[in-house]
Amino acid sequence: MIVLVAGVNWIAVAVSTVLCFGLGALWYSPKLFGTKWAAGVGIEIGADAKQPLPALAMQLLGTFLLAWIIALAIANDAMPIGVLFAATSACLLMAGSMFGQNSRYATVAEVVDVAGQVKEAGFPDGDQRGGVIVAGNGGSVIFYTHESDKSTTDRLAAWLMAQPWCGAIAASQAVADIEGALPATLVG
Repeated sequence: MIVLVAGVNWIAVAVSTVLCFGLGALWYSPKLFGTKWAAGVGIEIGADAKQPLPALAMQLLGTFLLAWIIALAIANDAMPIGVLFAATSACLLMAGSMFGQNSRYATVAEVVDVAGQVKEAGFPDGDQRGGVIVAGNGGSVIFYTHESDKSTTDRLAAWLMAQPWCGAIAASQAVADIEGALPATLVG
C-alpha cells in the first residue's frame, strides 16, 4: 500500500485536481459551452436548476484519482498505476452515466410506436398500394414499401426525416436515390 503514496507530490495532485475541475466548471458553464451541452443531454442549468451533486462528486473524485495516477507515474514504476487506473475509469464512467440520465443521445427517453405513427401519417398497411410494413429491429426499424413503390418510398423518407425521433436513414439499392438517405451498403 505504501507504493501508492510513496514519492507522490500531494500539493501537485491537489493543485492539478482543483485546476482541472475548475476548468471543467468553466467549460460547462453558460459563459462557454454549458448551455448547448445542457440542451444536448436534456438537463437544465442556471440559478434555479438542481445541481447533480452525486455526479459532480464522482467527477471530482475521478479527477483526483487521475492526478494521483499521473503523480505515481512520475514518482514510481508503473505497477500500482493499473489499480488506480481501474478505479479512475469506474468513477468517470459512473459520473458520465449520472450526468447522462436524461440525455436524449445516451439514454432511451421514450418508446415510439413507429407503426402507429406511420399509420396516423396516412400510410396504409403494407399489402395495399402505397402501403408500408414496419418491422422493429431492436433500436432501429426496417420499412418495406408495397412493391418498392418509388412515390411511397419518397413520401415515407420525407415524413421520417421530419420526425424528431428519427435518426439516420439508410436506403437499399432498390430505392437508393432518396435525397438525404445513406446507402444501406455503408451500414451493412
